Amino acid sequence: MFCAISQYSRDELLGQDYRFINSDNHTGEFIGDLWTTISNGRVWFGEIRNKAKDGSFFWLGVTIVPFLADAAKPRQYIAICTDITRRKAAEEKLKASVNEVVVLKATLEKRAIVAVTDLAEHERDEAALRGSEDRFRELAENIHEVFWITDPAKREILYISPAYEKIWGRSCESLLATPRLWLEAIYADDRSRIEQAVRSKQAAGSYDEEYRIVRPDGAVRWIHDRAFPVRDAAGAVLRIVGVAEDITSRKQLEDQFRQAQKMEAIGTLAGGIAHDFNNILGAIVGYTELSQLMLKDNPDVRGYLGAVLQATLRATDLVRQILTFSRQRPQERRPMQLQPVVAESLKLLRSSIPSSIEIDATYAVDAPLVLADATQVHQIMMNLGTNAWHAMRDRSGRLQVKLERCVVDAAYAATNPSLRPGVYARLSVSDVGSGMDEATLRRIFEPFFTTKPPGEGTGLGLAVVHGIMNSHDGAVTVYSHVGEGTIFHLYFPAYEGEAAVTAVAEGPVPRGDGERILFVDDEELLVRLGQSTLVALGYDVEVATKPEAALNMVRADPHRFALVVTDQTMPGMTGLFLANQLLQIQPGLPIILITGFSPSLTSEKAEGAGIRQLLLKPTTIHSLGAAVRAALGTEPRR
Repeated sequence: MFCAISQYSRDELLGQDYRFINSDNHTGEFIGDLWTTISNGRVWFGEIRNKAKDGSFFWLGVTIVPFLADAAKPRQYIAICTDITRRKAAEEKLKASVNEVVVLKATLEKRAIVAVTDLAEHERDEAALRGSEDRFRELAENIHEVFWITDPAKREILYISPAYEKIWGRSCESLLATPRLWLEAIYADDRSRIEQAVRSKQAAGSYDEEYRIVRPDGAVRWIHDRAFPVRDAAGAVLRIVGVAEDITSRKQLEDQFRQAQKMEAIGTLAGGIAHDFNNILGAIVGYTELSQLMLKDNPDVRGYLGAVLQATLRATDLVRQILTFSRQRPQERRPMQLQPVVAESLKLLRSSIPSSIEIDATYAVDAPLVLADATQVHQIMMNLGTNAWHAMRDRSGRLQVKLERCVVDAAYAATNPSLRPGVYARLSVSDVGSGMDEATLRRIFEPFFTTKPPGEGTGLGLAVVHGIMNSHDGAVTVYSHVGEGTIFHLYFPAYEGEAAVTAVAEGPVPRGDGERILFVDDEELLVRLGQSTLVALGYDVEVATKPEAALNMVRADPHRFALVVTDQTMPGMTGLFLANQLLQIQPGLPIILITGFSPSLTSEKAEGAGIRQLLLKPTTIHSLGAAVRAALGTEPRR
C-alpha cells in the first residue's frame, strides 16, 4: 500500500531515512511533540503529509507504537498507516462549500433587510445558493465519515450527514429533533470529558477529540471527532462544521500492539530470571532424584522427597509457561492430527474436574493436518478446560469441544490480523458458565490478569494460550456474554504433507559403560550434581567450573574425554563458543549444550555449530542420561 501511494519501490524505501519523503508541511512543534511522545514510551497518533516520488502530496493517518528496551528507552517503532488523502480532500471541499453557502446566505439576508431593488440579481444569487448547496450535499452524503454543522449562537444542529445512521445506529431525524442525543450516546466514562471540551472550545469553534459511543445494539465504537469554525468577514464564528470518523479498527490494532509490548516486557523479565531460577530448580530436582535413587530402606522419606520433587516440577512448569506465552521457549512443531492430542488431554482433564461437568467432544473426519507442538496443544486444552470448569464450578454444566475443518475467507481474515485466507483446523472449546462482560474480555489475554480469587490462579493461562497460537501462526478468538457462557475458537493453519510418527513413551534410564565425560558449569552446586548423577549412571566424570579450565584440560589431552557436557551461560565465554574452541582442538568431539533461556539459540543453530544434543534446564536423570547415550552414539546399557 505504501509503495503504491508514495510511488517508490520497496527497494527504494528500505534503509532510507523517513525524512526523505517529508513534505516540510509540519512545524517544529509538531515534530517535537511526536518525538517526545514516543521517546517516553507512549503511543502517538496523528496526520502527516508526505511527498510522493512525482512531487505530489499525500496524507497518512499514522499510529506509532514504541517498543521499549531494558532501560525503558524505545529501541524500535512500529507505524500503522492509513491513506487519508481522499478524506482530507473531501474535508477541504466540504469546508469550502460550507463557506460558500454561508456567504451566499448572508448576502441574501442582508439584501432582504435593505430591500430587493434588483429582482434579477436576487434570483441569480438564489440560483448560486442552490448550486452551492447541491454541491455541498453531493460531497457530504457520499463520504464514509459523519459531517455535521451547528449554529453556535442558537446551539442547534443544522445538518448531519447520512453516515451518522450507519456509525451511531440512530436516525438523523432523532438527532436534529434532540441535539443532546449525540452526547447521551457517548460512553459514560468519556462523556464528561467531551462535554467539557465542547464547552471550553465553543467560542473558538474548534476541537479534536477521541471518544467511545454505545450503539443501540450495545456495540462500542471509537470515534475521532474534529471541529472547524466558519467565520464572517469580521472574524465572528457563524457556523461550526465537523467531521467524525469511526476509528474502532485502528484502536483494536493499537491494543494488539500494546499487548505485544506487554508480552515482550514479560519475556525480557523471564529471560532475566530463567537462568538463575532454572539453576536452582535443577539442583533441587537433581539432588532429590539422586536421594530417591540411593534411599531404598525408608519409604516415608522417599515419599517426602517425592512431594518435594512434585512441588519443584510445578515451579518448573510455571517458568515454562512464562517462556511459552512470551514465545521464547523452543518448540517442537511436527505435522500431526489434532484429534489424538485433544482426546488424550480430555482424558486427563476428565480425571481432574468433578463429574458434575459433562464433557462432550466431536471430531470432524475432514479436519486437516497441522504443524503443531503436541505438548503445547495439550497445554492449551488443560488451560481452557480448567478455565471452563471454574466458570461452571458452582453448578452442573457442559464443556463442549469441537474439531473441524474451517475455510477462512478474505472478509473474515480482515477482522483479525493474525488470520490469512485459507484452510484451518478450528478447535472450539465452549462452556455454559457465568460468561464475561466487555471490560473483562478486553483484558483476558493480559499476563497476570485473573478474575479468580487469590490462590486459585496465576493469570497466565489465557496469556499462554495467546502466545502458543501466535507461535503456531494461528489465532484465538473469544465470544462471551454475562450469563451465557464462553466459546474460544482456535485456528491452526492446515499443513500440506504427511503426519509425523507418534513418539515412543519414556523408558528406563540409559546407563554408561565407564566412558570419561567432562562436565562444565560455573555453578559449583550444579557441577557436583552433574558429576554425581553421571557417576550413578556408570560414567567416569571430571568437572570444570571455568570454560578456560575446560579448554586447557582438552588441549592437554585431546583424546581424554569421550564427551563434554557444558552450560550455555557462563562468565567470560558462552557454551556455544566453548564448543567451537573444543571442536577446533578435537574435531568430532561429542558435545551436549545445556541452556535455561536463550531466544537466539535454536536446535538448528546448535546442530550447525556441531552440538550433538541441546538440553533445557532443569534436566532430569532420564533426560540427561538419554542425551548422553544419544550423543555418544552407542547402544545404551540397561
